[in-house]
Amino acid sequence: MRLTLSDAQKTATKLGIRLTEHECTINLKDYVCPACDGKSVCKHSRRSKLIKNIDEYDRPVLVFVEFHILRCVECYCCFTPDTDVCPKHARYGYGVFKKAEELLNSGLTYMGASDVFFSEYHIRVPHTTMHDWVNNEKIRYEGRHRKIARVAGGSEGSAEAAVPLQ
Repeated sequence: MRLTLSDAQKTATKLGIRLTEHECTINLKDYVCPACDGKSVCKHSRRSKLIKNIDEYDRPVLVFVEFHILRCVECYCCFTPDTDVCPKHARYGYGVFKKAEELLNSGLTYMGASDVFFSEYHIRVPHTTMHDWVNNEKIRYEGRHRKIARVAGGSEGSAEAAVPLQ
């Protein structure tokens, strides 16, 4: 079932978050088929989704995004291009990525940043999702990852058993 603007308005009203609309305009000459590197693509169908984002005034916002699914003329492969609001197949916008990067780099843990998103922005971002963003390099996290080496002779739970590596 296709998401409509009225469904998005009902969701935004229920959550108490402002709703904005965004229609993606595309230039077909800018896209290349990811399967065969063909340069001739055409519009295949139209989709819409609801994105959770944080706007430039640091407020939560739901964005109703309408975008095209493109098809390669040569190999008939269908693909979704990235939009200027969010990456393809994403539920969160670039504003949420930026805020997660700020929170993690300020010293918060993944769980702490997840709690801040829910308490201040009413957006549920699981800590595992933020961890995946860091691993997939969608955001830069400059946290310290210490590797632990086991020292021979120390017991498993003792403080002498773990020595951080530099």
